[in-house]
Amino acid sequence: MPRTIRALPGLLVAGLLFLSGCGLPFGGDDRPADWTEAPVVPEITGDLKDQFLEDVAAADIHGMRPDVFAKIGDSNTELRRNLFGFGCSVVEYGDQGDLAPTVEKFKETEFAPDLALPECQPANSFSRFSAAARSGTLADYAAVPLDGPPNSLVDRTDRRCRSGETLVGCEIREIQPRYMIAMSGTNDLAFAANLGVADPETNISLHLALLAARIRLAGSVPVLSTLPPIYITSTPDVDEWGEVKKANAAIYEAGRDLEIPVINLWSALTEDQMIDHGLDTDGVHLNVYGGVDSPDLLANSVNLTDEALRYGANRRNLIWVQTLKALDEAAESK
Repeated sequence: MPRTIRALPGLLVAGLLFLSGCGLPFGGDDRPADWTEAPVVPEITGDLKDQFLEDVAAADIHGMRPDVFAKIGDSNTELRRNLFGFGCSVVEYGDQGDLAPTVEKFKETEFAPDLALPECQPANSFSRFSAAARSGTLADYAAVPLDGPPNSLVDRTDRRCRSGETLVGCEIREIQPRYMIAMSGTNDLAFAANLGVADPETNISLHLALLAARIRLAGSVPVLSTLPPIYITSTPDVDEWGEVKKANAAIYEAGRDLEIPVINLWSALTEDQMIDHGLDTDGVHLNVYGGVDSPDLLANSVNLTDEALRYGANRRNLIWVQTLKALDEAAESK
């Protein structure tokens, strides 16, 4: 079961955004106003670049490691088809060989072996279980302080987290990542009716804004992502993607207002060549080249050939590495 959605007090959000170095929405960069026109991999230019370089400088001052990133999200980040394979498998780059140095860079720093899949060693930024990525969780999951010892929902790395600590704060304390990439909100949409929430897209936007503020306050660099084109109902006469589009518009607007890079995963997965819009048969989780039951799942998920990139997990994996490369190039251009 997901955690209960909370409405964030406006003053709390405003205060955190102020303390994090940004005011409330100002949206001064040169990105498209329409989220559907935004590039898949964020282009870091203009005011966005200025803020990004400030964030990178703050990360350096706080001692964040430039070869480490952290994952934040729900099942579409926690499941092993998502990113893990880069950390332990031979990557089939196809025409994407220019990404090899980026993959190797973020594999360099290793963590305790028990923090990765037994079959996916060593533990690094790709293969490590993140305290801030758990199946069935809502967009507020990583930003709300623990009110006691971690429960059965939050295990693995969370056993290292402390009462009163947010899970994103726990991740930062544990691994000192330069970048923290968040994709969350699918469960807010799926469970909105059960939880009595009329406009989950507003909650998603506010929670991710709070998350980004906490990341900046702690000295890391926030990056957001739009949601995949998930199906939240099986009723044929309902606009399946209406709520998802609203949520993505809100996520993108939060990114523009707060000068945060936003990955437009939606745009990639709705391209014509994608198989089933990048989704598995459940309409929620990303599909993967070779199928989820393949014994070669980890290697298959990091196959970046043209045919494999018609599958959602493979395409998302490519995009995250492309984004890491773009972030590094922008950071090095200061």
